[in-house]
Amino acid sequence: MRIRDIADLFKLRQTLMAVLTGVVAYIKPLGFNIDLRALTLVSISLFATVAGATGFNMLFDMDIDSIMPRTRHRPLPSGRMTPRQALWISAITVAAGLVLASLINVWVLFFGVLGFLIFSFLYTKFMKRKTPWSVVICGTAGAMPVLGGWSAATGEPSLEAALLATLVVLWSYVHIWTAATYFSEDYRLAGVPMLPVALGEKAGLVASLTALALVVADLALMWLRGVYSTPSAAALAVLATAIAAVLLKGLFKGEFKRSSYVAWKLATAFIAAAFVLLFI
Repeated sequence: MRIRDIADLFKLRQTLMAVLTGVVAYIKPLGFNIDLRALTLVSISLFATVAGATGFNMLFDMDIDSIMPRTRHRPLPSGRMTPRQALWISAITVAAGLVLASLINVWVLFFGVLGFLIFSFLYTKFMKRKTPWSVVICGTAGAMPVLGGWSAATGEPSLEAALLATLVVLWSYVHIWTAATYFSEDYRLAGVPMLPVALGEKAGLVASLTALALVVADLALMWLRGVYSTPSAAALAVLATAIAAVLLKGLFKGEFKRSSYVAWKLATAFIAAAFVLLFI
């Protein structure tokens, strides 16, 4: 087992993206008047909790990952790491993250525990293989770093934090459903009833478009609350419109795979822009 295997177990890129949303949520209410030691503690706590939860997700999904072509080379299905190793590494990492969260405040600990339980157990262990709507539950786990980061800065969650967290939840629906539409054959092969598999690829695009409309509505509420400036909200609205245009073109032309791939990539750019534009 190598360091690279542990990084792959933790899905390092995905984990760092989640951590960055929490870090930005910590900085936003403070206006860059931050304590670097506190920021470091928050960052390490978020990273360890998210990484450990991801490790459990990989452990529970080992059997289906071994079937799907795009995931069969991950550490567990490829044999580069044993289930016992993954269990211990993930358990120690998430425990460390939660201990650090408890040193910040009770809200950070609460959101850390909730995110871990939702993602690793409720979604991965109990719902992913049973219902095409499991993503609705999975998306809520993505909101926890935002709520934890904001609460670390202010001592408690707020309406603004809830709206920003809701943006992440709704965006995750767009991101996951477009990806699931593009990779629908993989999920069908593994017997995972993702929405585009259970209801069809067209339904995947329709669901993504519906979630995108809710993203825009949430964005408007944040603009009204002053979370986003007018130029920032307008820029995000333009990007959301571009994603909608891609999805609509796919629906009208029947190009479900092609449009889902482009929308998936644009959705990734959208969430990155959404957190950068919080400061403009």
